[in-house]
Amino acid sequence: MASKIKVDQIQTADGTGTIALQNQLSGMTSASMPTGSVLQVVQASMSNEIATTTGSWNVRMGNGSNNFKLLITPSSTSSKILLTATVEAEVQNKDNDDDLIGFDFYRNATGLTETYNLSGESQGFGLSGRLNRTPVSYSYLDSPSTVNEITYDISFKRSSGTGNVYAGGNFNLTTIIAQEIAG
Repeated sequence: MASKIKVDQIQTADGTGTIALQNQLSGMTSASMPTGSVLQVVQASMSNEIATTTGSWNVRMGNGSNNFKLLITPSSTSSKILLTATVEAEVQNKDNDDDLIGFDFYRNATGLTETYNLSGESQGFGLSGRLNRTPVSYSYLDSPSTVNEITYDISFKRSSGTGNVYAGGNFNLTTIIAQEIAG
């Protein structure tokens, strides 16, 4: 048999006050949540592969037919957005240089942070064509200061070397997760 405790109020430890318990959760809103609380979680994913040899950040996974975008509307201008991405990545090491692939979160078409995650040569891969796919994860805490809808996506580039770099693919989904954190 389950136990229940029924009380109307709790007295503070020093005896100077009481805490009323009646309907405490019925009026809970995102504005009344304490700082650091997760207010909402949104996820976007894709499974197709995109390749590039370019060394600029113009290869956006959310552009064109890929449509890999995450939309979130913060409830307060003081909210933070914790972004986490997992991208299936691959480097094609064509010569004896250290090919790197870099990733960047974009908010409404503006780059936020550059992360260089995967290297062909430094992981001991040889010179023979495409390498094994590797899931790459990275995070960023954004302070957008808005209550308007935000679009997040990912850009990637070949950061060094001459080979192709690949993002996305058929083995694992590429995902972005956004968590709104009360500020």
